[in-house]
Amino acid sequence: MVSAVALAVAGTPGEPSAGAWPCALNQVSERAATGARAEGLLAVVVASAVQLREAIAAARPGDTILIAPGRYQTRIRFDQTNSGRVGRPVVVRARDALGSVVIDGTGASITIKFSGAAHVEIQDLEVTGGGHHGVFFDRGAHHITIRH
Repeated sequence: MVSAVALAVAGTPGEPSAGAWPCALNQVSERAATGARAEGLLAVVVASAVQLREAIAAARPGDTILIAPGRYQTRIRFDQTNSGRVGRPVVVRARDALGSVVIDGTGASITIKFSGAAHVEIQDLEVTGGGHHGVFFDRGAHHITIRH
């Protein structure tokens, strides 16, 4: 069982090496595969829509998901299983500045959905392409922060 994970991302300042991403995702996949519900801190850099969905699905309280610059054609879902807790939110943010990451729902009804989720922070993301809703809250979602 993983009790705490500290991830050092190699590369030039502000730019992780390509080899760092699989390492980070292996940590997420390992925790998801073992069913470990670690309360440790995990920081992961993602660079594809698939990596983003996997990291969010495996998120636990205190985790930070950093999204490399780019346009991600995907939908994001949060519920009770990948939420944070008081003082330890799950944070999803652009690795670089505001405007460097676009989450494009490509016409899906909802781009980002919080269904019963709690203690999640979304930072510095441009959200577009939702057919009906860019961001949607239901089933008592609470303590959700969206900022830039």
